[in-house]
Amino acid sequence: MAKPEINEKDHQFFYRLASLQQAMIYSIPLPVSVWKPEEGGDSIGFPGTPYDQCENKRLGLRTIKRRITTAKNDIKRHLLHHKVIMNQFIEIDNALARQSRVEIGEACGVACAISAGYGAIVNSHLKRFGEDGFLTYPRCPQNIFFEAVDNHGPGPLELKFNSNASQAYFNRDVDSLYNSIESFESRQGHLPYFSLPVDGDITSAGFYDKEYQDKLKKCSTLLEKAGLKIL
Repeated sequence: MAKPEINEKDHQFFYRLASLQQAMIYSIPLPVSVWKPEEGGDSIGFPGTPYDQCENKRLGLRTIKRRITTAKNDIKRHLLHHKVIMNQFIEIDNALARQSRVEIGEACGVACAISAGYGAIVNSHLKRFGEDGFLTYPRCPQNIFFEAVDNHGPGPLELKFNSNASQAYFNRDVDSLYNSIESFESRQGHLPYFSLPVDGDITSAGFYDKEYQDKLKKCSTLLEKAGLKIL
């Protein structure tokens, strides 16, 4: 029996949602990453290299300790927002298994609201620290593709979010996703599972990408090693 084709608008909704997820995942390591040579970094530009992997680990650790002293609250808010957003993506995956459009829409709405709040944190951070700031507006990295795995539909599409790496593009893409929730909830039809392959390797069995939890745990661990007490 032929499987039903995915609704094109549903596919676009999940495409936007997956793009937001990957953009947020990409931003998780920023508080523990260095990129400037004078701070111990050995890469050019964001997202940099975690201080425990850079060539000058001692200088990298000193940089993170300084961040904890000067921007402790920003770092803690960074972690808190990411935990809330991650939990919403887990809820979306569970709701997808139940074929519940309303529950998916509700969790997506919370994820969008918290993401917008995270953007406000970045804005405040950059105003205070300027070029010395280490938080940036989340953007999706290249070469991450998205497709439905149990329905006919478009082939793999490269995820895109905040392609200009700016506040305006970040807000635009969050708003675009949020504004599509109501129509998604009102539609009917089967909802497929999706995969997020990177260079041909499947990184998630469902919609939620476990890399979110793994990176958040690693970031927290590195911050604790650098002296930040995380409750």
